[in-house]
Amino acid sequence: MSSILIHSRHIFSRSSDSGRKTIHSLLDRSPARLRSSWYNKPMRIRVSRCPHVFAAVLSGAFVLCLPLLRAAADPPRPIAQHRINEMAASLLRAHLALIEDPGLRFSGEHLDAYMERIAAPLPGEPEARYRVREESYVAAINQAADAENLCASFPALHDASAANVKLWQQAVKSSVHLGVRAAHVRAAWIACRQPGMGHEASKRLGIEMAQTVLVIKSAYEALRDAHP
Repeated sequence: MSSILIHSRHIFSRSSDSGRKTIHSLLDRSPARLRSSWYNKPMRIRVSRCPHVFAAVLSGAFVLCLPLLRAAADPPRPIAQHRINEMAASLLRAHLALIEDPGLRFSGEHLDAYMERIAAPLPGEPEARYRVREESYVAAINQAADAENLCASFPALHDASAANVKLWQQAVKSSVHLGVRAAHVRAAWIACRQPGMGHEASKRLGIEMAQTVLVIKSAYEALRDAHP
């Protein structure tokens, strides 16, 4: 298998057994469910400039990021390990909802191709079923981007080592970025529901979801390995 395919098993390889069990218990999931790949290669995709979704993106990003910006302005507070595990579990739930639970990803299928395919109606899929399926993806991303489920500010750390500080910097940066990405996904889904939008709109939705999965991955990996 190509070296650019990175599997969930590798993602978990650096975390301790106890840490894995704790996050799995919060999810009520078996580790066997975590065997498919998160992503497979770096993606560089243009940001949408479509004027009919710009207002939705801007307003959605503001609404989602405002609680994060307020939290970032608070004085640093200590954080408990169980809280770190809860935030990591929330991100992992979003991964499961987008990658694992649908059961639609082909073996070895690249993330961008997979997301573009599931963002469009499947062969023979009724319109109503398609809408329900896409709404479930959008809802999973919105849940992960909820301010209560994210690391919105840098905590007061007991472990102030350079490695741990770097992990928290990544976690905070990705958490704030996830709010913006969720707004882009919602705007792309709104565009898909407009009459006559067709393939280009669903393709844009797939692109936005793929980029968001990468942000979820970045935030999760940082929190998975971070210490209080």
